[in-house]
Amino acid sequence: MATADVAQDGAHAASGATGAPAVEKANGDGRMKSERDRFLAFAFCRNDLLVELDPEAKISFVGGPTEPLLASKIQDLMGKPFVEIVDEQDRILVQQLLKAADRGERMKRSVITLVDPNGKAKGRFELNGYKFGDMKGHYFLALRADLDAVRPGSAPRDSETGMMSQGEFAHVAAEKVKELRESGEEAEMTMVNMPELDDLLERLDDQESQELLEKLANRIRANSLSGDTATRIGSSGFGLVHDSSFDLDSMQQQLLELTKVADPEGKGVQVDAATTTFSPSLSEEDMTSGLLFAMNQFRESEGGSLKMSDLAGQLNSLAEEAAKYVSTFTAAVDAEEFDLAFQPIADSKTGDVHHYEVLARFRLAEGESPYQYIVFAEETNRIHTFDLAVVKKVVSWLKRQPINTSRTVLAINISGRSVGNDIYVKGLVKVLDDNRWLADKLMFEITESARLDDMRAANDFIQNIRNRGFHVCLDDFGAGAASFQYLSSLDVDVVKLDGPAVKNAIAMPKGRAFLSALAELCEKLNIETIAEMIETPEELRFVRDCGVDYVQGYLIGKPGPDIKSFKKKPDPKLFKR
Repeated sequence: MATADVAQDGAHAASGATGAPAVEKANGDGRMKSERDRFLAFAFCRNDLLVELDPEAKISFVGGPTEPLLASKIQDLMGKPFVEIVDEQDRILVQQLLKAADRGERMKRSVITLVDPNGKAKGRFELNGYKFGDMKGHYFLALRADLDAVRPGSAPRDSETGMMSQGEFAHVAAEKVKELRESGEEAEMTMVNMPELDDLLERLDDQESQELLEKLANRIRANSLSGDTATRIGSSGFGLVHDSSFDLDSMQQQLLELTKVADPEGKGVQVDAATTTFSPSLSEEDMTSGLLFAMNQFRESEGGSLKMSDLAGQLNSLAEEAAKYVSTFTAAVDAEEFDLAFQPIADSKTGDVHHYEVLARFRLAEGESPYQYIVFAEETNRIHTFDLAVVKKVVSWLKRQPINTSRTVLAINISGRSVGNDIYVKGLVKVLDDNRWLADKLMFEITESARLDDMRAANDFIQNIRNRGFHVCLDDFGAGAASFQYLSSLDVDVVKLDGPAVKNAIAMPKGRAFLSALAELCEKLNIETIAEMIETPEELRFVRDCGVDYVQGYLIGKPGPDIKSFKKKPDPKLFKR
């Protein structure tokens, strides 16, 4: 009620500024109520564009900078069906959202691409909206420029909270801190850990848990710089950047009360928090690295080795440690201090080796995890240097093999982040153009497909490679709901079925039907299939019977440095029908 009162007071103020009291007097209270309702509908939304649609989903009102955002004047948009300014690949989604609004449901937060009058994509926007039955069936939409679209390769927003990805948060937070400093103020970062949150969410149904997460996220975001400089860390942690006036105790109490209200037992969950400061000596780049490193450590510990008390005041040391990670990784890549390992992929029917996946093995000190370096390189947008170094090392390896007698085909991994990196793309194209003889010896496997935010740009990259005679494989297929969107948007030669997804199919009653249908669909699309993590004869028979073309896993061969050890096909008995 308080919010509505504020909104109506705001409507009075706005009306007074434009001479609306005279209009109200002349036309009665109906016009004023309509204007108040409109203001109230939009008052809840922080956005770049406000759009009202008539019952036929045609644009009847637009507020916001349409010319810089859409290359269209407001008057040119009036009366146009809303879907006409939506990218074709998102139109079905928008139509579904409008139908949900027709049923009285809130439009679920979604990200769509808007286009200019020529159909050219102008940017991604986060869409929220409602339909009010007492306002002549009109739809009210709020669109906010999606920050993840600003940086190629950044991860999507968290699907449950709408918060920034950690990578985007680190970049935006560092920029905000710099801006605040230039105005003479200081910023701080607070990490919040709610170790019992997962247990509480398990006790709630899906709708209740979603509503609780949204309320927690909104409360945390409201306390952050610009109302959105916050992120989710792991499943039960959050991070936010704020100014020095931030009241941590108050926010902790607010979060506790929200969990108490949602908790069927009324207990709520423990809310731990710690604040760290930014040293004036830290550069924007160092802050970004330090934030990422702190969040990764926090996420990995999940209340373990990195305690909340250890975090306070330590961003400087974490930034220094992050710099060491960057330095170690960069030096290892520059000096090619990594080795190549090969894992065979075999024909599921004959056992003949079709090609080998190339895996890189860093030469690290005992106890050091190469995975941590790779993850950190991806988060700090440095993975493209490693991906390019692997390509060059593989080419050097191939040059040492008999050119005319070897039919060895190698699959090189490309991070989804590298696909959108101009330095990587130009470097890769140069290597391929300088070595035309590689066309029948290399293929490329795109990993981390969840990083492929821009489907058009990703497909352009893929076709650039395919047009040069190289096959492209999409990894991790079936690992997420977006897999079928990738299949419809990207023209590839091969898809690799995610190992856990394959094992789930084997374990589920309907798994055989699902995998068979998927293999049949790929066959109709002229796409070959690979099932990974095949470890037993039973798993081999299952995926072969489902129509999967190739298999990879310990049953076929473990990764190893000597490719000659795989020249003999796996045990022929495995492939007898």
